[in-house]
Amino acid sequence: MLWIILFVVALLAARVAIPRLGKVAAGGVVDSNGQPALAQCPSSPNCRSSEATDESHKTTRISTSFASPDDALNAVSRLILAEPNTRIITRNETYLHATWRSRWMGFVDDLEVLADAPGELQVRSASRLGYADFNANGERIERLRRALESVPEG
Repeated sequence: MLWIILFVVALLAARVAIPRLGKVAAGGVVDSNGQPALAQCPSSPNCRSSEATDESHKTTRISTSFASPDDALNAVSRLILAEPNTRIITRNETYLHATWRSRWMGFVDDLEVLADAPGELQVRSASRLGYADFNANGERIERLRRALESVPEG
C-alpha cells in the first residue's frame, strides 16, 4: 500500500514540475540571411523535421494546393486549433509555432511550420523533454499532411 501512495505522490509531483522544465524549444530561429528557419533536431529520436539531413529525424515537406503561404498557414492554424490541448505561440506570414500538451503528464511538444516556397511547407515536430516519443511527432506530421490534402484552397 505504501508503494502505491509513493507512486501517486511522485506522479503528482511530476505532473506539476515537468511542464515547467524547458520553456521554449523552438521558434524565433533565423538563418544566416536573417530569414525564418526551423530549429534543428536534437540527437534524441523524439523529433522529425523536413530540414533534417539524417534518416532518423528526416520527414518530407508537406505539399499543399495553396498558392499563398498565408492561406496555407491559415489552414494549418485551423487544423491545429481543432485538436485538444493545442496553442499557437507565434504566427506570421510565413512561419507558425504551436504547442501540444499531453493530457496526463503535461508534456509539451513543439510544431513548427515554415512556408518557404509556393505550395510547400517545411515542418518540424519535437518533444521538449525525454528521449523517445513512440513516433508521436512523426504521426502528428502525417496527420497534418493528410488533413491538408483534404482541405480545399481558400
